[in-house]
Amino acid sequence: MKITTICKLGGWVVALAIGALAGSLRSSKPAEQHAPKTAIEAPALAPAAPVAPPESALSAVTEAAIKEITAATGARRWLLLLEAAEKATAGDMPGLIRSVRDDSTAIRMLAARWAELDPKHMFGSIYADSFAPEDSPGALPRRYELGAVLFEEWAKRDLAGAVKALTDAPAFSMRESYRMTVVSAAMKQDVEQGLRMMKEWNIRGYIPDMRKVTEWAARDPQRAAEVVLQLGNDSAGQEALREVGKAWAQTDPEGGLRFAAKLDARARGTLGAELMQAWAQR
Repeated sequence: MKITTICKLGGWVVALAIGALAGSLRSSKPAEQHAPKTAIEAPALAPAAPVAPPESALSAVTEAAIKEITAATGARRWLLLLEAAEKATAGDMPGLIRSVRDDSTAIRMLAARWAELDPKHMFGSIYADSFAPEDSPGALPRRYELGAVLFEEWAKRDLAGAVKALTDAPAFSMRESYRMTVVSAAMKQDVEQGLRMMKEWNIRGYIPDMRKVTEWAARDPQRAAEVVLQLGNDSAGQEALREVGKAWAQTDPEGGLRFAAKLDARARGTLGAELMQAWAQR
């Protein structure tokens, strides 16, 4: 190794040590009559709260199918369940899901179908259900699993829609877990958006899959480092910075070390260590 390169390394080692409703004032308007609902209603916390339309009355075919599904076993039960799911509307899905009780595989299949039919309706139903005990009459079984499938599927088809739904929704018991699900999906599609969502939603102590970070950082490692540094020094930010260092070391380790030397001690140590290790290996 040349003396000048050794000197450079030595030097860098040191350097790196909604508003009110208009119609509410119309006192002359008669009170509306509402039909009873089987779904649990959420308290009115905010105008942005997701709302599910009332469950539709089951058609004769679907009602009969539910009775058959409940009584059937084995392959016949699955055939009946698949046929009912294919014919069902979004409003029919809560009834179908209740009919399979605690069958995780069947619930996940029906949840994916519901998310395909109408993700907003599904989110409204889960949101309303989350305010009641899980063993309440009419409660949806495995509600966390339903939501996880919903946001996995929703993020695949319409990431922006899933992000907006969870940004607008008031706090409820499962919101943060669902946000992590969407971040994980975003990291596979748009790394920068996924990282920014973590900051905007103030997600701490959670590390999503970082495998795409290196590929993203390789295109412009300095900009990638600047985006990652905005996350702060939590565990996810540190892990992302390591991935940036690995990518930067493949193209311009000297430039990366010059950039790292200007950072605070923790970020400097994380980025610099990755750069020097990769450079030394080369």
